[in-house]
Amino acid sequence: MLERFKYIASLLCLTVLLANYSVDVQAQPTPCATVVSSSACADLPTFQFSNCTVGAVSCFWDFGDNLATNNTCDPTVFANYLATGAGTYEVVLTVCDGPALTGNCDTTIINIVVYALPTAAFTVNDQEGCAPFDVCFTDQSTLGDAPISNWLYTYGDGGSTSGNPDPCYTYPPTSLGCWDVTLQVVDDNGCSDTATQFCYIQVHKVPIADFTVSPNLGGFPPVVACNPGEVITFTDNTTLGDTSITQWDWDFGDSNTGTGNPTTHTYVSAGTFNITMYITDNNGCTDSIVKAIRIDDFKGGFTISNPTGCGSQISTFIDTTSTIQQPNSWLWDFDYNGPGTFTVESTTGPNVGHYFPSPGNPCVALVVTNIFGCTDTVINCDVIIYPLPNVGFIVDTVVACDYPFPVTFTDTTAGAASWIWDIDNWDIPNPPAPGFYDWSTDSITSSFTPPYTDPGCYN
Repeated sequence: MLERFKYIASLLCLTVLLANYSVDVQAQPTPCATVVSSSACADLPTFQFSNCTVGAVSCFWDFGDNLATNNTCDPTVFANYLATGAGTYEVVLTVCDGPALTGNCDTTIINIVVYALPTAAFTVNDQEGCAPFDVCFTDQSTLGDAPISNWLYTYGDGGSTSGNPDPCYTYPPTSLGCWDVTLQVVDDNGCSDTATQFCYIQVHKVPIADFTVSPNLGGFPPVVACNPGEVITFTDNTTLGDTSITQWDWDFGDSNTGTGNPTTHTYVSAGTFNITMYITDNNGCTDSIVKAIRIDDFKGGFTISNPTGCGSQISTFIDTTSTIQQPNSWLWDFDYNGPGTFTVESTTGPNVGHYFPSPGNPCVALVVTNIFGCTDTVINCDVIIYPLPNVGFIVDTVVACDYPFPVTFTDTTAGAASWIWDIDNWDIPNPPAPGFYDWSTDSITSSFTPPYTDPGCYN
């Protein structure tokens, strides 16, 4: 009974105390945390966390690497964290309602990821060449935490390509010199890396081939020889690239070749030939050029119209010179007597006439020249002017007293080859005037005996 009384008394006492005092009871804070981005690449592994907890008195950030901590509870101040390498980090925020992490405490967890970077690398099939220089690149990059999704090559001369891991690029003739090449790779996580090879591609200037030919007589294509068998000299006239020429190869267009500079060649036939020169410089850069030349076969000649006559003669001389360019000069000597005696008697051409006033067998010489200076001398001795015959004949008798009267006529002309006789073309005493003789052929033999059947006087 006494014990029960004591219990009731204590309850009454507690009731009185509770009635006389008020108790302030506060709710425990609920942790709240945010992060700007929960992932980053290893080259920029900085995270910004914000404490959005309401009512916390003390806070503590643990970034999961046993290195970095932060105790800010201010929601306006970011808790910055620089991760130390690739991997997954568990970030824990502890909030308490008492100072120095006392009282009622609670935690929240945010997981962040730092991605490993890809490593950019590349190779090339050839680092040095002549413009235009074709180069092919090969990607040698290693992966980070994700496949590579893009490749950006910049070639140093303003050119670039994107999206192809193994591109080919042509450095144009304007891109001469030494060029840096850069590759940037980006993976599916957005992480990137860049590799630069300095002075990686060397592009050389190509020489510009050219040559001269000697002699050059003119024309197009140029005539370089008047006749086969003449020596022709070919000389390099190339515009250099970056260095000197070390090799010359020649194709003379007639199945013959040569090397060196200068070089010579002799053509055995006339015609047009395409000459090709191939050059190589000390960088291995090459060029070639083709030029046409002409080899003439200049041969003077002429024919004669009316080469023979008697007593005197007019003959016509017709130029027949053979050449790829017609002559423009003719020098004629109509009485040539051998070397050192040439006398210019006419400069008319290509055809000329000449009067030979007396019998003889003169030689005619022609010196013919064309605009290229090709010349030839031709001598022809086919002109023959025979002496006129010294006509004479004898008769066995000239007077008769009866008829018919036979008379024998016999030619005495030296060298006669044909004869025409008229034994009654002048009737005396009434002869016709000269030029009006009544000529009639009575015989064509050197000697004959006609009978006269009428009296009279006959010429």
